[in-house]
Amino acid sequence: MKSIDNLLKGVIEAYRKDLKRFKSSGGTENSLRSESTPTTGKVYAQKSIYYLMHGRKPGKFPPISAMLEYIRTKRIRPKGKTTEKQLAFLFARAIALRGTAIYQGKVRALNVDDKIKELQAKFAKALNIDIKKVISQSLTRANDF
Repeated sequence: MKSIDNLLKGVIEAYRKDLKRFKSSGGTENSLRSESTPTTGKVYAQKSIYYLMHGRKPGKFPPISAMLEYIRTKRIRPKGKTTEKQLAFLFARAIALRGTAIYQGKVRALNVDDKIKELQAKFAKALNIDIKKVISQSLTRANDF
């Protein structure tokens, strides 16, 4: 179980490191958590992490409340007579028409796949060593009889 916990900690660390490029309110980063059993592990995050990994395709408007939060967190000031709410609508409309910059390929998406593969290889190696130790100890005990 300790090996699974270490693997999950490594995955979360990789996510946090890459999320720094998108730093906004910190909500996604703070939502990262893991659960493990002796044989499995899961990493959880808020739903918005999907859009950092894949972008948002054109189509429906994203929530205006999310756009307002983004504008406030990034301290974007509307120009002229435009209000924050109007600016949020304009951002949402642009995403609905063209998709996000990640979807368009203009910005690199959140990607920790290479780190996960590296951690999986380390985990598999550690697991293999642990299994060899258990088998060796079992054989030693069997020979003692």
